[in-house]
Amino acid sequence: MTATASNLHLHSIEKISGLPVISSTISLTQGLYGRVKESTTASKVIFELAEHSVQKAAQLAEPVAITLEKPIKIADSVVCNTIDIVGTQIGKAREAPQKLTNVITSPVKPAMNYVKEVGSYGVQTVGYFYNKLGYPGTSSEKQTETEPENESEFETTNEPEKHG
Repeated sequence: MTATASNLHLHSIEKISGLPVISSTISLTQGLYGRVKESTTASKVIFELAEHSVQKAAQLAEPVAITLEKPIKIADSVVCNTIDIVGTQIGKAREAPQKLTNVITSPVKPAMNYVKEVGSYGVQTVGYFYNKLGYPGTSSEKQTETEPENESEFETTNEPEKHG
């Protein structure tokens, strides 16, 4: 039986693209691709040229795909079986992306909130002292007020510390 590459139907691609996470990603990517392609005349020309190149490459690869049809179908079958096994062992693979995001992020939310609070406190503290001491170079009065009495305690040396 002779076939063309366009007749070669890969069930594994169908199964993979049917997974909610993949389906969602494909939809987002298609939308982004369309918006970027239509954003300017130059981008439209570039994307159309790339699409034409891909079509040409597919035409050139068609004889190879026809020759390798049997091994490709075997590989497709193996991939389909693997997807089924993974799907049964990891039921989460079939869940909606938003539900997965909630399941994954809920255990770490307390730690994320704590880090956010610490960062916010740090920003507020720095802002308080920055405003209290003045902006560097804007007022000579404020700079002289904040200069240390004993400048030597703030000097640094290039010598490494000696630990006994």
